[in-house]
Amino acid sequence: MSEPIAEIVLSLDEVHALALRVLTHNGMSDAHARAIANVITQGQRDECHSHGVYRLLVCVRSLKKG
Repeated sequence: MSEPIAEIVLSLDEVHALALRVLTHNGMSDAHARAIANVITQGQRDECHSHGVYRLLVCVRSLKKG
């Protein structure tokens, strides 16, 4: 059995692209998705984890609830 991945490392450009893709795929407009992706990327850069990639989970949950 293989060992689980302990950590995934993404560049800030990859974080931004991921956030943008996830948000638009879940129904957010391009303009809003770009703004939120910027905030998520900045949060990740600044090591403010509650406003980094983790925030994507909250955004998607809100989009799905309507």
